[in-house]
Amino acid sequence: MIPGSHIAGLLTDNQVSEYVKAHTPIECMAPRGSVLAMRPLLIHSSSKARMGDPRRVLHIEYAESLDLEPGIRLAVA
Repeated sequence: MIPGSHIAGLLTDNQVSEYVKAHTPIECMAPRGSVLAMRPLLIHSSSKARMGDPRRVLHIEYAESLDLEPGIRLAVA
């Protein structure tokens, strides 16, 4: 993950690529069964799973409204 990247706000794919090139990522290692909480918009990625077991991810967004900005709305599944 790129520490503090959430402060940059909503970025396009090209802006994310440029941001990643200009900043140093760090690893966040979490043992099996751990919970990792992140701020929305934090630039992050995961390496491939090393074991054959599937990963489970629960992604929860907290927001005051489904409408985040003009033209940007949270999807509800």
